[in-house]
Amino acid sequence: MDIQRVLRDMPYQIKSALTLHNKMKRQLLTAIKEYLRFKYKQTTSFYPDDEDVSGLLEENSFSPCDVAVFNKYDCASSSALNKIRLEKNQLIVDTVESGSILNEEALYYEDLINICDTIEKYERAIHMGISHRMKYCRWKIRATKILMNKTGESLEEILDFVEFYWMPDMPEGHNIELFKSIINH
Repeated sequence: MDIQRVLRDMPYQIKSALTLHNKMKRQLLTAIKEYLRFKYKQTTSFYPDDEDVSGLLEENSFSPCDVAVFNKYDCASSSALNKIRLEKNQLIVDTVESGSILNEEALYYEDLINICDTIEKYERAIHMGISHRMKYCRWKIRATKILMNKTGESLEEILDFVEFYWMPDMPEGHNIELFKSIINH
């Protein structure tokens, strides 16, 4: 192999790698945004206020990733991911110690991969916890997840409703409306 050829081809290789990198970054952002569109208030909190949900996460050894946050002087700090949310089709990342990342373009490719991995682990921990509590009954697990994603109510209220009121033979929209009417009374 000729070093001159390698040096000549290097700019093309860099441009190709950068193009691929940017394409993958856009795909990861799109996947995270699609996930959030299914969530109540288009938000996922990895340190939820609901003690029952926190318990599910702890039981399944869940912990979110760290992300890099830059201050106005371009100094970076690493902080645990607290919450992700979608506002006006813009991904907002809140951290535990270092504040928020308001510009999705400021997220590193590696951070996006870690956020996707955290989402997967979070959903798996929630699923395992609900499965155990619902004694692995599929329709109850599905009903619980639907209500968690569509309402902002506590896990305890959701589990009670699914156990006593959810009608598996009725459409999910009917059950969601029934849940809201029972909770509001």
